[in-house]
Amino acid sequence: MSFIRKLIILNLLSLSLSFIFITSSVTAKTTYEYKIHEVLKRLPPFWAQDREEHEDDRAKRLAILAQAVDIATSNPRNRPRGTSKEMMSAALMTIAFKETALARNVNNGKCDEMPRGQRCDMDHNGKPRARTYFQLWAVACPRVHAEGLVPGSQEELNIAAECASKRLTSSFYRCAGKNKYGAWPGAYAGYRSIDCTYEPESEGHRKYRGPKARAEYMMRIKKKLSHIPARPKAPLLRQKL
Repeated sequence: MSFIRKLIILNLLSLSLSFIFITSSVTAKTTYEYKIHEVLKRLPPFWAQDREEHEDDRAKRLAILAQAVDIATSNPRNRPRGTSKEMMSAALMTIAFKETALARNVNNGKCDEMPRGQRCDMDHNGKPRARTYFQLWAVACPRVHAEGLVPGSQEELNIAAECASKRLTSSFYRCAGKNKYGAWPGAYAGYRSIDCTYEPESEGHRKYRGPKARAEYMMRIKKKLSHIPARPKAPLLRQKL
């Protein structure tokens, strides 16, 4: 075989490998995880310290959450019967945003650095007893409180998202027909309390964080998810290349 022919074959192999790499890169961006991540990034930072966070750093930590939500909602057992993956993803994203506004300190296990009155649920000793964006207590999700679990890690959020999915699904069934606002408000009330008719005491909290408000926000998130294209736009693809 001549030198020139060998060179041509090597170039063709190189091009084939490049095509495979490009295809796999694009495929990774066409999963539902991509759509979840895009919506999460568009939710506005609420706390002052989060508004100072670099855009790339915020995107990285929200990518971990996006993957966790994607994995949890892919299992039909983790969502109410007949509920789509899109709806359940929106339901979990609503919990994360309404509970913590996706606060960086909550994700990093530094609830005590949050403003007073806005910290994670505390025990009688003043120590945080709720973890992750989903604000899960040990009684609701013992695994997420396990020793050695790194706050904000993929492992922690995978466990948390699964627990949140199962808890919300259980509440959906338990509170069916018990909340005057409907099934999803009942599920959100049951996620927060044993009382399926639970409502926050203050009018401001009811309007923004109450079960009915969460169900309405969930539908807005679902709509946002449906508007995100399955594939990234051309500039993102060129950047990847």
